[in-house]
Amino acid sequence: MQTKPIDFNSAAPTHRCTECGALWRLWRKEETGADGDSWNLRSATCGKCCDMAPMGKQIVPLTWRDIAGALAGPVDPNHDLVPTLRMFGGAMTERAADAIEQLRAQVTTLRKQAAQHESDHARASHMWMLMVLPMQAAAIEAEETNTEEAMRWITNTLILPGLYPDLNDAKAAGGAQAWFDREKAAEEARYDGVRKKLAEQAGQGAAA
Repeated sequence: MQTKPIDFNSAAPTHRCTECGALWRLWRKEETGADGDSWNLRSATCGKCCDMAPMGKQIVPLTWRDIAGALAGPVDPNHDLVPTLRMFGGAMTERAADAIEQLRAQVTTLRKQAAQHESDHARASHMWMLMVLPMQAAAIEAEETNTEEAMRWITNTLILPGLYPDLNDAKAAGGAQAWFDREKAAEEARYDGVRKKLAEQAGQGAAA
């Protein structure tokens, strides 16, 4: 029987290996005119489970469910599904490949943002503890000795520039409680602005 001319190098895969992830094309003898069915590796490489080995139960048909798997975990360039989709040459498969690449980029961005948020949270928690510890020491000092020694712990906490309050401004505001209420409201407003800005940036990153 005469073999039909077939471009094996551009053929789309039909199966994948569940062990190594390699992509394969099953050629039916009716397609090739050969005496039997044959297999053509469509990935750059394959594992020992497939290399010069019988095509057993580890080889399963390639389905659209595999597209979801293309988004999970690190991308293996040897067994990436995106080039496979582009082999089909259709408009829908091109869109699917483009969508996967866009989603991968978004996942990468979100992972970086999550890592940055974790870093910011750790830094804020550290600063909070550095502020709370002297207050706790002040409470211990007040119980053990006297109020003057306890105040020294708090004063030392505010040693950095701009941290020690303006006493004249506090008196003009109406005392400690009035000053605290005013400054707390200003800090809440500042923090709300920061959160809104971060939310807008996250939305822009997701839309990109």
